[in-house]
Amino acid sequence: MKTSMSKTWSIRMLILFSIIILCGAASLTSALSPPNRFSGDVTLNGAPAPVGTVIEAYIDGEFRGTTTVEVAGVYKRLPVNGDSPDDGKPITFTVNGLTADQTGTTWMAMVDHVRPLDLTASDTSAGDITPPAITITSPSSGDTFMTATITVSGTASDDEGVGKVEVRVGSGDWVTATGTTSWSATVTLDMGPNTIHARANDASGNSGEVYTDNVSYVVEGSEDTTPPSVSITSPSPGDAFETASTTVSGTASDDEGVGKVEVRVGSGDWVTATGTTSWSATVTMRKGLNTIDVRAVDTTGNPSETMSVIVAYNPPGTTSSGSTGEFAAAPGTTPATGEVTQPISGETVTPATPTTPATSATPAATSAKGSGAEPEEKNGTVPGFEAMFAITGLLAVVYLIRRMR
Repeated sequence: MKTSMSKTWSIRMLILFSIIILCGAASLTSALSPPNRFSGDVTLNGAPAPVGTVIEAYIDGEFRGTTTVEVAGVYKRLPVNGDSPDDGKPITFTVNGLTADQTGTTWMAMVDHVRPLDLTASDTSAGDITPPAITITSPSSGDTFMTATITVSGTASDDEGVGKVEVRVGSGDWVTATGTTSWSATVTLDMGPNTIHARANDASGNSGEVYTDNVSYVVEGSEDTTPPSVSITSPSPGDAFETASTTVSGTASDDEGVGKVEVRVGSGDWVTATGTTSWSATVTMRKGLNTIDVRAVDTTGNPSETMSVIVAYNPPGTTSSGSTGEFAAAPGTTPATGEVTQPISGETVTPATPTTPATSATPAATSAKGSGAEPEEKNGTVPGFEAMFAITGLLAVVYLIRRMR
């Protein structure tokens, strides 16, 4: 009788122990479900979300993750925590507390890669947040003038009405144009290439800006058509800096004389350097990779090709975004000088193959989605925990069977 009762007790204990093991395994699997991670562009009130913007994620009204914008208009690696019961549930996103205009995104169990997702949020209580539209109809990009004073004209529109239109040349002062929906303004060009900016403002203070690039002013009747040459001696391609401000320097030459040298960072405004045949300028970089462009203009208005150098600004305590390899390019030569050229009208500089192996670099201002800029993050269960539970259960069964005998 005791043996029978002992066997019955052992069978019951075996069943109970098996249930405990299975429940423990299921609980651990659920608890170790990796978070979903999202990256992409983020727009707030019709403009790229500024640095410091806070993005949060919720499931069933419960907070599940947050991240902060470090590069304007881009967020990276927003973790959204969850477990198996959340599989298929919709995720709600907020941008600085405003609900993002995005639906249809659900939490997915056991996903170990970054999911691309753009977010847009607007403060509807703020009233009119739509900027006016504006176009420049004259002059056209690429036009050349033999007089310094020209008329710029165009159109503008806004659903709440256009308040005013302003125009400027390069980084000069804004001047108010005559008219609003149809407008014009007289401006004075500098010798050589000029960038003309125009912006419209509506009654709510929203502003829309466009620009026309490469309008040139050359001296009338000049027979000089040979452009000057310009080179960058410092910084070198691939240099990395821990401060945002750096000095760019180099040389320029022309058989008729160099009128000026201009420098810009990225797609910013051209600024005039100090000096001509030997020149320098102080520029301010953004975090990550920066393209510094330089061009020279001779005394009759002929511009040189634009020379460029790619460098990095990595503040202390941040991960390096720059390459230490040398980028090389010079028109019609074997890449060796570490200088990159591009057409004056261009905005993009493509580095040539580095002369020596270098660590690859990813521009910081690009979209977080797209061509794999975000590395996959492997999060998930503890390796081998399923085997651990299986072996433990098997040993327990063997032990109890031996006890039953």
